[in-house]
Amino acid sequence: MNRMSRFGAAVTMAVTMASVSTVRLEAKGDGHGGGTAALCNALLGVINNTDFPQAIRDAAQRTFDLLGCS
Repeated sequence: MNRMSRFGAAVTMAVTMASVSTVRLEAKGDGHGGGTAALCNALLGVINNTDFPQAIRDAAQRTFDLLGCS
């Protein structure tokens, strides 16, 4: 049960971090639809950062794949 709780917290953290990054970048607005590209870059940063727990990196990877980032 505790394991599921930690996984849920990790997923929530990953989604929150990705959302905040996207909102900040979209607020700047480059006028070229950079919101998805910015989100993909933010997720890639989380995936490659070994300081984050594996559960967060896994959630970021799944989101990266779902968005079709390459």
